[in-house]
Amino acid sequence: MANMFWDCTFCNAPNSLGLEVCATCGRVPANRREKRPKTGQAEDKHYYHSDGSKFKSKLEFDFYTQWMIVYPTLRPTLQLVFDTIPEALKRGEGRRQWSSDFAWIPQRVIVECEGGVYTQGRHTRGAGYSEDCDKYNAGVLAGWKILRFTTAHLTAKEISNTLHIVHLALGD
Repeated sequence: MANMFWDCTFCNAPNSLGLEVCATCGRVPANRREKRPKTGQAEDKHYYHSDGSKFKSKLEFDFYTQWMIVYPTLRPTLQLVFDTIPEALKRGEGRRQWSSDFAWIPQRVIVECEGGVYTQGRHTRGAGYSEDCDKYNAGVLAGWKILRFTTAHLTAKEISNTLHIVHLALGD
């Protein structure tokens, strides 16, 4: 059996509890991660949680990691695809599909992690911003509560408040 006691490679906290995830920062240190096969690209650009969940961005990974530490029984659905599009949003395009970063289906709550807002990323430039508006409007018209968070909301200083807001929206 592998040694379960180690120092976190991110925050240098000692792991004396024998966990796979750092109890201090919630991350899976590089020396504790499973080796993943190459995807045919130069390297796999995804982030993997210790429970096997796969994320497109570090922002999503960090939100999920912190959420599962605080509310492990309220696991979200990842990358929920919804394609309900009201007539008013069609713009002659026909049927469109969107995916949410996180969704709690019974409570009809979606969480979106908006990265790159300070670096002129996709969520703040013209076409990307317009597409996001269409997606959020379609979700709201389909009866979803949509909560949006930026990197500023997921800092160590703000994460507990962000998680509390989501928990309040779930009504749990």
